[in-house]
Amino acid sequence: MCSTWRVDLAALQKENERVQTLEMKTALATSEEARRRLEVIVGQLRHEKFGARSEKLHSNQHHLPLEEVEIAQGVLDAAQETAVRNQGVTRSSRTP
Repeated sequence: MCSTWRVDLAALQKENERVQTLEMKTALATSEEARRRLEVIVGQLRHEKFGARSEKLHSNQHHLPLEEVEIAQGVLDAAQETAVRNQGVTRSSRTP
């Protein structure tokens, strides 16, 4: 019975590590997507500020890209919190 218990415990620990790794990869992918989205938004803002005069936004339209930045920042913050939480779980699960 004891050897069966050890095998099951080892299998459970391995599965737990696999799930945590998958969660961290998902959080990282979400974070990377948000970063790419922010880069696009910043590029658009630079183009609007320094682009051809005829392509510039009216003064009442400048808040629109900032709303997208706030959304992307929220996604980044959530992904970072998930990664930190998962990292804490990983560390505590390895202590005997």
